Amino acid sequence: MSYFVLRRVVMICLLPILLFACTSAEEKAQAEYTRIAAIEQAGDVDQALILYDRLALDSPNTPAAQQAIAAKKRILMTRESALRLEMADQVERFRLAFDGYRSMFGKLPVSVKEFDASGYFFDSEYLAEMVPAGYTTYLLLDKNEFRLWPLRADKPIAFVGGLSGELQRVEREAATQEIAAGYQEMTRKGNLVFLARK
Repeated sequence: MSYFVLRRVVMICLLPILLFACTSAEEKAQAEYTRIAAIEQAGDVDQALILYDRLALDSPNTPAAQQAIAAKKRILMTRESALRLEMADQVERFRLAFDGYRSMFGKLPVSVKEFDASGYFFDSEYLAEMVPAGYTTYLLLDKNEFRLWPLRADKPIAFVGGLSGELQRVEREAATQEIAAGYQEMTRKGNLVFLARK
């Protein structure tokens, strides 16, 4: 065990003892915040999020509670930024494939059948392979546009995109409701679902 790991373990273990040694509620809350920050630094971010929430609820009028709220917000923003990049990469790959198709044929395909019958070197099987593990990605082919919903069951948000490359942040539940209400599944290849308007 490295020195730094050992130091973190010792800090995490000793900080609860410090909590009892503190005299004021503010000092106890600050000691708890320091302990939670050490847990976060040690890599258990999910546990730290739970504990930051608890600290903010248990000690609402302390500077430590404000620090906990800010720390939680920072973590969630970092996670959302990482998810946006992950989904942007997927949208960009599809955008490049369809931009190439449009360059060759002067238009976008309106169905999987048309796409596969065109002789274009990227086919629907290739597109399905671009969907990362853990995703169910929904694809709408239209005359002038395509729309891509990359959804992960373990994430409450998604970033929807199309040919422009711009991403729109949506709640996953709202996206699934939109898909169910306005589109029907035409073909499924792996984790890629081709849609058509109802």
